[in-house]
Amino acid sequence: MTKQVEIGRTAYEWLSSHRFVSEETIIGIVINAPRPERKYLDNSRFKITFTKRKNSKFVNITMWIHERSTTYFVYKMHSQRI
Repeated sequence: MTKQVEIGRTAYEWLSSHRFVSEETIIGIVINAPRPERKYLDNSRFKITFTKRKNSKFVNITMWIHERSTTYFVYKMHSQRI
């Protein structure tokens, strides 16, 4: 059974102000990220960083995720130009 992905208020506000990333992209990356790409902060929290093209430049996008029994909760997001 695949876990559902929830996007928290802070992450959703980031997402709504950064139009180059869609909600579907975030959900796909969280669900499909292999364990080696996850950097665990503790037993239930991890972060994922991926690269996305914005205009003619690239940015690193980092998501902080809380893994619950039935859901992945994305509670924070940040982007940084490369």
